[in-house]
Amino acid sequence: MSVTMAVALVGCVWWWRGIDEAAREAHKWAWWWGGSGGVLVGAIFLLTLTFSDEAATPVEVGVSAPGPDRRRHVRHPALPAGRLLHRLGRLVAQAPLGAAG
Repeated sequence: MSVTMAVALVGCVWWWRGIDEAAREAHKWAWWWGGSGGVLVGAIFLLTLTFSDEAATPVEVGVSAPGPDRRRHVRHPALPAGRLLHRLGRLVAQAPLGAAG
């Protein structure tokens, strides 16, 4: 995996040096706004899951054993990873600044 990433990085540098200034500016503009849009969508998703009061249970998403509640997820749709993402959002929000490094 590391070798593949190193080869990709070398290829990107080689490609970047080979294009003209107009193409560089176009790519920088696209990378900036594409990344910003991705962060915005991710932030909306994370905040929605962080501040939602409902969390999915195995019965609600239909992963429990077959029984009388096996179709409950059809009547009450829920995000399968809701509880995990909810807790992940709280973990990220509570992380101390400067923890990485």
